Amino acid sequence: MQKPPKLMNIEEYSGWEERFENWVQANHLEAWECVEERYVRPIDEYEEIVAIKDLDEKEKKKYKSEKMMISILQQAIKEDILILLQHNGSAHSMWKALKTKFVGSLDMIKNKKIAFEERI
Repeated sequence: MQKPPKLMNIEEYSGWEERFENWVQANHLEAWECVEERYVRPIDEYEEIVAIKDLDEKEKKKYKSEKMMISILQQAIKEDILILLQHNGSAHSMWKALKTKFVGSLDMIKNKKIAFEERI
């Protein structure tokens, strides 16, 4: 099976983002839905997480899509970048953290460029 595009450096994010989105949406559309809308695992009447074996078929499908998207992100993002992301472990939060990291890196590059130009 074809692998997702790999993000090797945060500076490559802007070109990688669209290729990655297109790849996931073409190959795993239900998994992409977990990026757009945060998956929340059901809890029972005792406020405990429902065991996988007790999920109905619809919930199992959502759970599997969430895990698929997390796996795809883990495969597509270089480990050095992945460990820097501050997220809660969901596909949605990983994607948001990646975007935030890129914007922060972009701002840092702009500030360095401005500081460099001011020295000249």
